Amino acid sequence: MALELLSGPAGEPTSLAEAKAHLRVDHSDEDDLISSLITTSRLQIEAALGLALITQQWQLQADCWPLNGVVDMPLRPLISVDEIRVINYKDTSTVLDEISYAVD
Repeated sequence: MALELLSGPAGEPTSLAEAKAHLRVDHSDEDDLISSLITTSRLQIEAALGLALITQQWQLQADCWPLNGVVDMPLRPLISVDEIRVINYKDTSTVLDEISYAVD
């Protein structure tokens, strides 16, 4: 299975001003570094926990349909499913009707 980020978060879980206040930094010399540390920290937490801290849009691709019929999402929480598209051996795609599956 391949997970691809389509649309990243609109912001970070904490602002530069909040981080600077926590670090007791009152100058702007380190703003770029602190901003990159905020992003890096979010990415590390998301990767370690399989958890999206901010709303994002992802695409999951699998080589075959699971035998048990259950597609486990590697990243949570799942807010919505835009579509499920099945591509057959003839490279013809079909979008499943929403009543054909359940999101749990």
